[in-house]
Amino acid sequence: MNETSFIEQEDDYCWPKEEHGIFKYACVMFIATPIALLGFFLNILLTAVFWKFRKTSKLYLFVLAIFDICSCTVYLFSNTVRAFSAYHQIYSLHRFWHYAYASFFHGFTQIVNGILSAILFWVVLDCWVRAKHSARLRFIISPIFRHTIILLVILFTIFSRLPYFVHVDVVHHPKCPQFQDLALGPNPIYEKHYQRIIDWNEIVNEILTTISAYFGTLIFGIVLWTVARRKFPRSSKDYVLKQFDEPEPTEITFNNNEENDQETYTWTLIFVVVMHVVLLFFFVIIWFYQLIFQADYHETLEIIEQLDLHFSTHGTFTYLITEVPLLGRLFDSSLRFFVYLKFSPTIRRRIKILLCRHREPESSPPRYEFESGRRLLK
Repeated sequence: MNETSFIEQEDDYCWPKEEHGIFKYACVMFIATPIALLGFFLNILLTAVFWKFRKTSKLYLFVLAIFDICSCTVYLFSNTVRAFSAYHQIYSLHRFWHYAYASFFHGFTQIVNGILSAILFWVVLDCWVRAKHSARLRFIISPIFRHTIILLVILFTIFSRLPYFVHVDVVHHPKCPQFQDLALGPNPIYEKHYQRIIDWNEIVNEILTTISAYFGTLIFGIVLWTVARRKFPRSSKDYVLKQFDEPEPTEITFNNNEENDQETYTWTLIFVVVMHVVLLFFFVIIWFYQLIFQADYHETLEIIEQLDLHFSTHGTFTYLITEVPLLGRLFDSSLRFFVYLKFSPTIRRRIKILLCRHREPESSPPRYEFESGRRLLK
């Protein structure tokens, strides 16, 4: 273990004993953890589904599924392992969690959250350009641009959030009893010499890669909804081929299927955006509170704890307030699968093929009949 990852304190101060009550333990183990496990396996299934479409606009959804897997994994370690070790008083697991979180998972969590927020913004922007058929912005939906954006988002997020890997250390009090001797605290060496970098890094990460991506997704989601309402006012199931001077039936059928796919894809993304905006709303509210009152996260927690003491809720209110943003991100990553399943027939069909391990029989070619000088699709 390097020097900056383990700090010994010689004073007699001991941390409050870390333990989880039955309510906190039940929330984590019986509500959040099953959802995280479900999201982990469902997103693995989604990566297999979107692998076939990685050369299309669904490349963004493929990347989202990969980092949704990472998000669920982060929650399982950061919350499930911690709650299990504290509730059952397993000191070896408790100690391992502190060192693993300080050395890796704290920084990895920031990277995953930043990439998810940014990629979802580009998903919505890409879908808006496709639905609007904008000639000027057509380069945005090119495969080269999509791959470039994904690469730049990942590299920029990793580079900008690298300081988080050394920002937090394990503070150790060797004279204290177990479960009162370890805590997470700021790295004193890093904080002393690189305070400006810390402040600038937090501004860049929170404003540029999180808050701006959130509101950008919200704005373009509203714009996409207005475009979808205007362009897809009704389903085109009852499509009737018109005059003889129109393109060939096979070409029209292909174009109609492509339009239907674009319609379902657009409405699917609209509901994904709605879920994302709603579930991350509380996180944005806490961020704005910290920005307006110039309060850091620990000062915010102190105010919440004072409210908890005032209403005599025995820590329940504090736990809910601090966990709601985490649960919002977890639900956003885990429940996206069900939005796809509900609104996208293409994804439903692809999942059925993967689960049943056989291909659906090829559909028979469309039949056409002539009636009163018109061609009708049967």
